Amino acid sequence: MLTCLILATISMQSEIFRSAGYKKFFEQTDGSMDLLIKLSVLKQQSMAYVFNNSKIIYILKVQHRREMIMKNLEAIKKKLVRWRLFSKTTLDTAKTTKEL
Repeated sequence: MLTCLILATISMQSEIFRSAGYKKFFEQTDGSMDLLIKLSVLKQQSMAYVFNNSKIIYILKVQHRREMIMKNLEAIKKKLVRWRLFSKTTLDTAKTTKEL
């Protein structure tokens, strides 16, 4: 029974490979096989573009985050300088009032 099934499968495959539709599908130029081959190249390129775009987006996020950190750091530096000046003038005025 198993050999009968195997022989039937092999004969159906050989009939398919000899059929006109199968030959037309593989032998036609600018047909579906050519289109599938072209699409595989385009699919590969689009996957590369998607990967590269995600890398670029990540790099832009990192740069934006760095810019924000640098802005905050500059603001903190300015506040620290003002605080030092304020504390210096406060200490100086406290000294002069003690001396009087």
